Amino acid sequence: MFEAVGVENLVLGLSVGGSLVGLGAVGLMLQRKTAPVPQRRLDAIVQGAPYDRLGNTLKVAKD
Repeated sequence: MFEAVGVENLVLGLSVGGSLVGLGAVGLMLQRKTAPVPQRRLDAIVQGAPYDRLGNTLKVAKD
């Protein structure tokens, strides 16, 4: 089947085909979307912070 096709043309076709498949795979990977990071409120972050570990580093007023 490949007797009529030169070896150079066969190698060229395989390399171009492989390159196109690789570019298509990269395109598919770049198209995928990641889940959006949920937005957190600042007061919830500050309220849940571990202030007990900062006792000898930072003066924190205790309620």
